Amino acid sequence: MALGSGFVAYFGRSCFACSVSHRRPAVGPGYDSCARVAGVEITVDSADLRTRLTEADLPDEAAEALSARLDDSRANPTSVARAIGLPWTPGQARPLATAPVQNALESEHLAPPHAVAAVVEHVTAQDARASAARTSHAPLRLLCLHGPNGVGKTAVARSIARALDRPCEVIDLAQLATAEEVWRRDGQPGALMGAVERAQSADAVVVLAGIDRAAERWGAQASTLLARLTDPHRRANVVDPFFGVSFDLSRLLLVVTCRWTQSLATDDLSRLDCAEFPGFLIDQKAQLARQTLIPAALADHGLAPDALTFDGNAILVLIRSYTDEAGVAHFDELLRRVVRRSLVAGTLRGGDQGVVASEDLFDLAGRPPVPERPDRRAQRRGQTAALVVDERGGRHGDVMAVLMPGLGHALVPGLGRISMLDSNGANVSAELAVVTAAIRSRLSDLDVSARFMQEFDMQVHVPASRLAGDSGSIGLAVSIAIVSLGRDRPVDPELAATGSLSVNGRVEPTSGVAAKMLAAHRAGVRRVLLPRGNERDLDDLPPRIHDDITFIPVDDIAQALHVALR
Repeated sequence: MALGSGFVAYFGRSCFACSVSHRRPAVGPGYDSCARVAGVEITVDSADLRTRLTEADLPDEAAEALSARLDDSRANPTSVARAIGLPWTPGQARPLATAPVQNALESEHLAPPHAVAAVVEHVTAQDARASAARTSHAPLRLLCLHGPNGVGKTAVARSIARALDRPCEVIDLAQLATAEEVWRRDGQPGALMGAVERAQSADAVVVLAGIDRAAERWGAQASTLLARLTDPHRRANVVDPFFGVSFDLSRLLLVVTCRWTQSLATDDLSRLDCAEFPGFLIDQKAQLARQTLIPAALADHGLAPDALTFDGNAILVLIRSYTDEAGVAHFDELLRRVVRRSLVAGTLRGGDQGVVASEDLFDLAGRPPVPERPDRRAQRRGQTAALVVDERGGRHGDVMAVLMPGLGHALVPGLGRISMLDSNGANVSAELAVVTAAIRSRLSDLDVSARFMQEFDMQVHVPASRLAGDSGSIGLAVSIAIVSLGRDRPVDPELAATGSLSVNGRVEPTSGVAAKMLAAHRAGVRRVLLPRGNERDLDDLPPRIHDDITFIPVDDIAQALHVALR
């Protein structure tokens, strides 16, 4: 039962005599207590609480503990009342139907097949364990939905809950100062038991949003939190100090979300069943706009579903010229802006909103912030397209190298006397040292003169990666740009590269392949060089990407240069 007026009706009568400054009298048999719950002043009668406790279907241990607290004059009867109201009785057992979960992920979120399979597998395994007659002592596992900002990870969790006919509660870990607030907070339940109380279900879906950002702030506390959540004994005996009784959370479907799993410790990853949502293709964004985003925006503004329509070209222009993201968060904001401004214009015209065409977007959405795509037919020396990852997902950027008279030094903007242009300078510097060492050790093999490496300085600009452990993914692109200058040969303008380089010129596997390939597709890249060790990651990409991009796996820098240099 929800707290507030319903809580008053269930546990006691409204107290109109007291004010905010009312002092609670001593508590014990025969006393009433006045308190405020959810902003509503209530009176909790101890005798009534005993009656409720007797009638409630609580475990014997919990009933005894709460009865003892009612005899304690220092105990808070409001917390006892709320403890009695917790969902002690498990929900009615029903056969698990995974088809609704799969259909919701595929139709509502256009989830990739490997993510759908991971979610269905986790839900099935968790239900089988919860329904088993014997208690398992093996560690529990959590479902982890990971992907860039704006791909709808929390919305996916809510859809899973609806498909399973369970309530869903979200705990934003960014709002918690420490990991301990998941379990306990001053004067109120901890975040986890608070979510269970709101959901009024012991088998609800509870989302812990932003575990990677929490790990950055909390350090080892985040690992301790995950260890505790996956310990079957501790999950079955959670004691929140506010309620003061042990509660079984074994049946909760706990979901954590993060931007990328590379920022989590190896031990943490072993506790997670991961499903990746790397982003959407352009046509998928258009489909989501038509079936979900636009109807929701119209409904939120009090408009009928047919009050405003977007022609297909207008939607594509918004996607291509106004956004550059893997998800649809900014795209959704743009659609809502267009709806609001169309509503104003329609009101001035007498309420006829009509159709939004592409030529209307300048007035309705403003000047396009995304620059036009560069002419990929232009052949340039010392410039290579690279693929990296940041908070928005995969990103396409250019590595640019220029020569100047000097002593054979390689310089990265942001280090030493040069103005700051790269926010990941230290890692880039280390990668650049590896790249130059690999080139210097194989001058004749790579057809680069020793004079080039000795009598000229190079300044290299690189796109910065924000993906933990991925700073080296620019190594292959940097080596192509440098050798392009050394040979005085242009780079294939329709090619992009990702992958790190070892000191002997081997091309090493990289991270975030799915997100990077989506970025390449958005940028119109036709060919991608990538490490052969990542070739298996291509199996999870949508068929449309395979149709539009030729992937060229390489093992060695010489192979990459043979493909990249014209």
